[in-house]
Amino acid sequence: MDIRSLVPPCWPQLAPLMKASREEGFFFLSRLEHEYLSRQVRFDGAGEMLLGAFQGSAIVGIAGLTRDPYDNDQRTGCVRHVYVLPQCRRRGIGKSLLTDIERHGKTHFTVLVLRTDTLAAANFYQRIGYEQLAPGETATHRRLLTL
Repeated sequence: MDIRSLVPPCWPQLAPLMKASREEGFFFLSRLEHEYLSRQVRFDGAGEMLLGAFQGSAIVGIAGLTRDPYDNDQRTGCVRHVYVLPQCRRRGIGKSLLTDIERHGKTHFTVLVLRTDTLAAANFYQRIGYEQLAPGETATHRRLLTL
């Protein structure tokens, strides 16, 4: 598996991920495309990144990091758009993407937050060290980063 930058995104290359995510009822990768093309989120700020996980030439996962838009603290990063193809899950791909996000994020952020609305994703994040936050917050999980 190879993890590399997806900035700028190659939308035809991302099509299999987008299709699979929509079939599962997830629309955050469609939102990613809309936000990127409308210049709302470009993954080009300090500490920001968009990564893809590849097996050979096929993309099998994606994860992004931006500054948290809901927090005025510039040292809070937001993990976004994490998705791994269903047939590729439970192989360490999501964990590898998050490891790279965290390693890079340490140079710019002191804490990472994220929002998920599925139990499976919540369990995944908690297994890899994210703590669950109280209901009603803008994020559902966070991880403190240490240098």
